[in-house]
Amino acid sequence: MRCQDARSLIYTYLDGSLTGQVERAFFGHLSQCPHCQQELEYARQTHALLEKYCTPVDPPADFVDRVMAALDGITPEQPAETTGTPPPQAPVWYGFKSLRRWAQVASVAALAAAVSLTSWLSGGFQLARTPTPEPFPANVETAGEPALPQEPGLQQPLETPGMTGQDAPAPAHSDGDVSIEPAPPAEPASPEQSGEPVGPEKQEPAKEPGDSQPLPGAKVTPPEAPAAGEEVPVPAGPFKAAQAGQGEALKSVTLEKLALAGDGLPSSGIFTGQELKYLAGHPGEKMTIWTWHPATGKLEAAGETAKEVQGSLAWSPDGRRLAYLHRSHQGLFLYIDDLAGGAIRVAPAAPEGEIKYPAWSVKGEISYLLVTGTGPNHIVVSNGQDSRVLASTDSDCGPAWSPDGTQVAYGKEGYLRVVKRDGSHDQAVAKLEGNLQAVAWSPAGKLAVSVKGPRHQQGLWIGHPSGSHWEKAAEIGGGRLVSWSPDGSKVAFTDAQGSAYLLTFTADGKKAGLYPITPDAGNGGVQSLAWTADGQGLIIEWQPQQETRGLWKVILP
Repeated sequence: MRCQDARSLIYTYLDGSLTGQVERAFFGHLSQCPHCQQELEYARQTHALLEKYCTPVDPPADFVDRVMAALDGITPEQPAETTGTPPPQAPVWYGFKSLRRWAQVASVAALAAAVSLTSWLSGGFQLARTPTPEPFPANVETAGEPALPQEPGLQQPLETPGMTGQDAPAPAHSDGDVSIEPAPPAEPASPEQSGEPVGPEKQEPAKEPGDSQPLPGAKVTPPEAPAAGEEVPVPAGPFKAAQAGQGEALKSVTLEKLALAGDGLPSSGIFTGQELKYLAGHPGEKMTIWTWHPATGKLEAAGETAKEVQGSLAWSPDGRRLAYLHRSHQGLFLYIDDLAGGAIRVAPAAPEGEIKYPAWSVKGEISYLLVTGTGPNHIVVSNGQDSRVLASTDSDCGPAWSPDGTQVAYGKEGYLRVVKRDGSHDQAVAKLEGNLQAVAWSPAGKLAVSVKGPRHQQGLWIGHPSGSHWEKAAEIGGGRLVSWSPDGSKVAFTDAQGSAYLLTFTADGKKAGLYPITPDAGNGGVQSLAWTADGQGLIIEWQPQQETRGLWKVILP
């Protein structure tokens, strides 16, 4: 895709109407073209200006036809008769086109005048590069002492328990928001540089299920265009969109389908040491547990579940227990299977409700979202025998445990919140403009959140549970899966369509690269993610178009 093509799609992208390969090609061009990134920023500012000062009005259904009919009815003036050879004259239809063009110019001028008049009546406006963020709502509940107001250009230090005022570090001056100067016009990119195919693309015939086959990843990278001025108020600092690196090379990974055994489709894998455990079977039946050794390729059956599995599979961190939903004559309940023939029913926290997104802590406890359908949803924690409601929420996002199992992150009323295991210190961490879809803690205690929404609201955000050092790590996001590697150097996540991506970091925590994992969403998108113990391997559960579902090995860069 070239610059002129990308610029013609900018407003379509802002309207949320780009889909499929066109969207991915658009993303790939933006990641390498600073000039088009600047055009995107100007378009965002124009969009924000129109949304603020112009009230949308639907025209009559026949408005265009009436205007065009009136224009067609206008008779152009005839020039006075002159002697001699008359000068060449344009056809009448050309006059009609010229009148239509002038009518369009007049309509644009009228719109500009209306915007100017509205601006004058409201005290004027300024198209700022970095708009001032709205103040943080005063009615947000925060635990402990309220955060002090922060001076512009200063970053509040994070105080740890027991730190006195003398011990606290002095505020550090930040560089502030960076105003982006217009870049010089870019040279026309060659097809190789712009990501356009230079020859006919070949489609390999689909292989039989179970065959080990490589699948090249998508050769595009989602955009990480600068989003100057996008600030979300939070209790302890600005929630800023990160400035994207200029001239980032396109990156991709390769997929290889694993030839795994089992009656039924393999699903829900987890690495325990150097072996992969996964399930094979069909919903509503008992599922077989298999182990696969990547080094030798050896497959072994390790038993089966004690109950028929209905869904919502969740492995314990050590891979020795499995939580899932089982339907009995009394209803649908959550069970914990010891993988040795025994399963116990988790004590319900409420008489009714649908259990979704169960998750294990390192201490062996389970949290889940209880959807009531009649009132607020609940965040529930349980040790199997004792279950209690930790917090109420209006969100449909599942909770996430901290690395030490002492805190739970969840969404409520447009905020990301963190609460202790005993229900105390429930505090707001960040204001979310979109809808929270997934949360994950890194081994070092950072939070990654997937947010779904229109235009600039959607993406992957990373920050600290104290509310500081938040930034938008990727424009792409909005999916239900987010998973950090065990070493904290990578995070895998999905977008709203179910396509998977990989974000990598340097040793000092800087963003290193963004890689599309799946070339398309496939049938239903990516269903699960499983990291190796060293963080150097990733297995995904995915069903490409015209293929059976299976487990795929991601060959990382």
